Amino acid sequence: MNQITPYLNFNGHCREAFAFYAQCLGATTELQTVAGSPIAEQFPDDMQDQVVHAVLTGKNGILLMGSDMCCPEGWIVGNNFSLSYSCGEDEIHQLFEQLSEGGAVTEAVQRQFWGDLFGNLKDKFGVRWALNAAAIAGKPKFETMHFSVQINAPREKVWEVLLEDHYYRQWTAAFHPGSFAEGDWSEGGAVYFKTPEGDGMVSRVAAHQPGTIISFVHEGVLHNNAAVPNHPESERWRGAREIYKAEDIGDGTLLSIEVDVIDEYKKHMESSWQKALQIVRSLAETAAVPA
Repeated sequence: MNQITPYLNFNGHCREAFAFYAQCLGATTELQTVAGSPIAEQFPDDMQDQVVHAVLTGKNGILLMGSDMCCPEGWIVGNNFSLSYSCGEDEIHQLFEQLSEGGAVTEAVQRQFWGDLFGNLKDKFGVRWALNAAAIAGKPKFETMHFSVQINAPREKVWEVLLEDHYYRQWTAAFHPGSFAEGDWSEGGAVYFKTPEGDGMVSRVAAHQPGTIISFVHEGVLHNNAAVPNHPESERWRGAREIYKAEDIGDGTLLSIEVDVIDEYKKHMESSWQKALQIVRSLAETAAVPA
């Protein structure tokens, strides 16, 4: 169930505060300290007893969450709270993009040591959000892989090579001969990544700023040219991201790729993306620059 919960940050007094709230509200408290977490070695001895995460639970569910961990600018009364939103893996990336538009990303969505996807942001009204998507039991965890290539061509040409059908079919052949894409590349649009056999992936465009960034969230697999949302492979890949970013570097472009993969596909993705990016670079550098 999706739920918004207040999240309070304390300057070393989280344990004391939650004990007080528990007594007042007749609730129970669960605490995890720095010393009892996988990130203990990242903190000095004098912080080992501080609280990483606290949950106050009443008879009808969670009332409040909190921590002694603080935001980058330090603890100040007035900035020591945020809204914690629990959602699904299939929606967290798009929701994060929407809420952070016009605001600021504090911590991008990524898999955390407790197994969930989590990210922090401040929206355009100054409200802090902490988004958390619980890992699905039995579902393989994604690993984010990063690739990049420097291209001696302007961003506009690189973007054209990435998305225009004529070019797209050439560089995606590194993954599967004859690969192509159909659909709507605009933000919120559905894109179908296909093989000639009619298999592939259906994805949603989470964000698209032409020439700068496009990100997809995979929603399920295709079989015989039809989406199969209840297929086991759909469950495995649902929520995986694919992000293309382009930025100016000197007279050329730095193209960066982020992809969420399942462990068994890591080798295939590594070799395929390396080949694909070399094809993108060759096409962008040899093609005529648009007027």
